[in-house]
Amino acid sequence: MADKWELAIDDITPGLLLGADLFDEFGIVLCREGEPLTNSLVMELRQGGIKKVTVKKAKMADIDITQPAIDHFAEFDHHVDKCLSMVMHHDEVQQISGIIKKVNRSRAQSSDMGLKN
Repeated sequence: MADKWELAIDDITPGLLLGADLFDEFGIVLCREGEPLTNSLVMELRQGGIKKVTVKKAKMADIDITQPAIDHFAEFDHHVDKCLSMVMHHDEVQQISGIIKKVNRSRAQSSDMGLKN
């Protein structure tokens, strides 16, 4: 098990790969070994009471930095909409959340360009 780590669910970062099949208390497979741990999957596992998972140690060659963090944007967009909808009217939420989302994507693209240069 030298190529795997057991991590607390709160220590998981998106992009890590599951190091072993994950089962619920009834023995039903929740996730298969090798599945990428996304933000949304980690949130689901946390909500399901999972405390620890085994992850594979990644090699630099295994990490694909050319793929955009689409899952990150979807989760970010959801949180922005949810937070703003608690304090504002619908049309205001749409306008402000649109601006915040554009800024977030612009910053991500700028940092991606910095990695490529």
